[in-house]
Amino acid sequence: CTLRSLSHNLALLPPSGVVEATWLLSDAEPLSEGHAPMGILLIPRPFRAKGNVFRVERHGRGSTGYFTVDVAGFNDAVDVKDKDAARLIADEISNLIKAAEDEVGIIHAVILPECALPVEIAADVARRVGRQNSTVTLFVTGAIGAPAGVGNMPRNLAVATRFSNGVAKRSWIQSK
Repeated sequence: CTLRSLSHNLALLPPSGVVEATWLLSDAEPLSEGHAPMGILLIPRPFRAKGNVFRVERHGRGSTGYFTVDVAGFNDAVDVKDKDAARLIADEISNLIKAAEDEVGIIHAVILPECALPVEIAADVARRVGRQNSTVTLFVTGAIGAPAGVGNMPRNLAVATRFSNGVAKRSWIQSK
């Protein structure tokens, strides 16, 4: 669900006309012969981050290093305790969908990168976006979750929801 992964896979495709990307959903209506291209909106959220949100981490001398992300350091960070947080983000995303539809037509899928949303509100944001935008059939976001145990790092997750006419049909969370 990262922009890098999505753009890498798209870059590997042959020219238009050689490969045709379509949805294959088992419970969806069959597509007509003259179906339109799939509209995908990629949202590079968060829009701003402070310079110190990425930290190098190591467990023990000589161990492999990695980095962690402090999502509280994002300038547009969300307080998950705020009861309006999911609604505000869903409204923000819906406004971006409307702007994209004015330019390119129907938006079928919304993709946000890793760490875009706290896992506590990601599924609620997805459901709200689906209800507000009946043409959206897929919402995928990277999410950051609480550590699995004491001393562990925050979890890097993907949260996805499939929709049909604004109704969530299936949602899932998976580790990245």
